[in-house]
Amino acid sequence: MGGSPIKNSIMTFGLVICGLLILAMFPAKYSNAGAQGTGEIHSEFYQKLTPEERQWLDGHPKIQIGIMDGWPPINFVDGKGIPQGIGVDYIQAISRRLGDVIALVPGPFKDNLAAVEAKTLDALMDVTPKPEREKFLNFTKPYLDIPHVIVAPANGPYYASEHDLLGHTLALEAGFYNVTYFRNKYPSLTIKEYPDTERALDAVSRGEADAYVGNRAVAAWIMLQGLMSNLQFQGRAEKPGSVLTIGVRKDWPQLASILDKALADLTVEEVQEIHRRWTGITFDTSKGAKIFLTPEERAWLSEHPVIKIGIGDSWAPFVYKKSDGSLEGYDVDFLSRINELTGAGIQLVAGPRKDIVGQAERREIDGLAESAVVESRREHFQFTDPYNVVEYAAATLPEKAASVRTASDLRGKRIAHLKGNIWTGKIIASIGEVQIIEAQSEEEAFRFVVEGKADFALIPIHQYAPLRTIFHETLSIAHVFSGQEYVLRTVYSIRKDWPELVSIINKALSAIDKSEKQALFEKWMPAAAVPAELVLPEPVQFDKTAFLLKSLGIIFLCMAVIIFIAWLVKGRPRQLSIRDSQILISFIFAALIATS
Repeated sequence: MGGSPIKNSIMTFGLVICGLLILAMFPAKYSNAGAQGTGEIHSEFYQKLTPEERQWLDGHPKIQIGIMDGWPPINFVDGKGIPQGIGVDYIQAISRRLGDVIALVPGPFKDNLAAVEAKTLDALMDVTPKPEREKFLNFTKPYLDIPHVIVAPANGPYYASEHDLLGHTLALEAGFYNVTYFRNKYPSLTIKEYPDTERALDAVSRGEADAYVGNRAVAAWIMLQGLMSNLQFQGRAEKPGSVLTIGVRKDWPQLASILDKALADLTVEEVQEIHRRWTGITFDTSKGAKIFLTPEERAWLSEHPVIKIGIGDSWAPFVYKKSDGSLEGYDVDFLSRINELTGAGIQLVAGPRKDIVGQAERREIDGLAESAVVESRREHFQFTDPYNVVEYAAATLPEKAASVRTASDLRGKRIAHLKGNIWTGKIIASIGEVQIIEAQSEEEAFRFVVEGKADFALIPIHQYAPLRTIFHETLSIAHVFSGQEYVLRTVYSIRKDWPELVSIINKALSAIDKSEKQALFEKWMPAAAVPAELVLPEPVQFDKTAFLLKSLGIIFLCMAVIIFIAWLVKGRPRQLSIRDSQILISFIFAALIATS
């Protein structure tokens, strides 16, 4: 190829320009290593989309998704103005599959929701699907489901349920569904709205409001970062927790479908790493959940290698004392699981309930298991989240049980209960005027009934089966205290100067899932886990053919026997007379009737 050097240089320059123009015309997503940095991962995901979805994605090189700017650790903006959080990490993982086309738009939830409705924003993170939102949003599948809890001052009243909030002031985030929920369900509640969760919690911390209800993960993060040590988690809300999806503008159903496929494409390892980074909990598929403790919590455990938690020794099947003095039972196994998850050295100590409580109050031991949250104990203890549920019943002799229809029928009666049990004392106080008889154990309480020293014994439902065995089934349930105010949600009561242990145990409780708790419950309470049922015999199907064959066989056998007997009686003649034959036929008919 000839020509002057100048001419060749011009041609080379022209080819370079043409090459750049060609590259500019084709998006990088069609290459295996484009400028968008998606590489092989994006190429594989791109093939999972339908032709219509690919065409839609090609026509929308920039997608704007809103996030909350103050809802840590779900989504927030850090001090440098950079979006952070669980949702942000999810979006970044999704965006890599789409060719990095997603841009995050931080802002208040209420403003971003309005922007999506107005179609000036394409989608929004952290949206809980609601019927009123379906008018302008399509929802992806949920990517998080976090329970809602009640947060209140540690030195104030304990709110075990939503009903306990009646007559009080609730701090909630403006624009959140919780505002609508509580206003509709509890009109008498006073609700104060705040721009974000941090300011709502701060209002409770400062005494401007009595309590807050909301996402547990968000509240825990803000309380820790904001050093709101005067607040604590209390009961759970009855309403469902934060079921978080991505809400997409209604006229872009293709985007909702694409985002759903991208969420489904996330690997287990990616999701686990996101959760571990922001919640402190990771999962080892071979060994179960592992807890991520802060350096301060790990240091605290190193300084406290032995921790003693007390429990009443009559609390079977949650604890049994064996002949050698060692313990076994539900609570022993449950604490072993907590130790496994946290690396703690918690030991269970059993003794008479009243003595154990006194030792814990004097700090001779470090806390109580299967404990009730009651105001009189706040002076000495902080409480963990609930980990067990116990119902109580009034038990008596079978002939007396039928006379009790409601709790009011127990008034004026002699009721025996475990000495020092604050919860049974609370139930008895709710009945009215009764004669209280204190016992050293539930077994002794019912023995008082058998001996005529008491009319009823107040026992936990889980002890009904073993007590029936001890007393040869002379025990009957007269009344079950099943109302929410009577159901005991047991916690660990931890000495008040050890908030670190409360935090450590709560992390472990969050990591033990329902199936694991159920398996442990069934191990120690199989009779309670599988209710007894009336077993009826299997129905027998009538076989008409077999019946007829059997009947004919019996008839022919009867006929043969009758004929043989008649032949012998008549001296074994060669033939029978007509009269003899008539008698023989009569016998045969009688045999037929008998067979029928």
